[in-house]
Amino acid sequence: MDYANVKEAVIKYYVIDPEVLFSRTPFMMENTSDFSYTKPIIQFTHSLDKDQRTIDVPIDGDFQNKSLVIEVSAVGKQTYLTYYSTSLKVSVIENYGELKVTDEDGNPMSKVYVKAFAKYNNGEDKFFKDGYTDVRGKFEYAQTNSNKLKSIQKFGILVKHDEKGTETREVKPPANIEQTGGDVDLGQLKPQQLRAYNRRQMAK
Repeated sequence: MDYANVKEAVIKYYVIDPEVLFSRTPFMMENTSDFSYTKPIIQFTHSLDKDQRTIDVPIDGDFQNKSLVIEVSAVGKQTYLTYYSTSLKVSVIENYGELKVTDEDGNPMSKVYVKAFAKYNNGEDKFFKDGYTDVRGKFEYAQTNSNKLKSIQKFGILVKHDEKGTETREVKPPANIEQTGGDVDLGQLKPQQLRAYNRRQMAK
């Protein structure tokens, strides 16, 4: 925590189901007020040294393997953070609307569940797509045969494995992806776009 002119901070833990929370509030930082009406599982006060400006506060040992929302409050202000116990490694290729999931050793992980929500320009949050990673550990979360991407501000993405844990990301819509349902000029596609297009055609 970074702080200034604060003597103490109150820290609260809320144990969560990651998928349920994500489906309700896929863009967590914009929907934190719900927790002000919820009783925390644990709460404690942490004294702060006035001569310091930064302090590391470890997750309580009994909760290190849980998924949490952590509230930190002081002098009438609150900050909410999500904490997921996970060993998943998620790499997002934002420009192409793809992600890749690997384990701790860098091995691709297939059959990992992915759920994507979209925030549209009109402010609405809607389910966009879900599915599972392929044998390469990849999932195309933003592929669509319409002009939907033009009206999307960002994506909220949940990556979940029953044993390896959960991770969430917020990403911008891809810039280098097919966005129309009309005829495609294959000669104008980049190699990665062409491979993605061919995979979609084979899946039809």
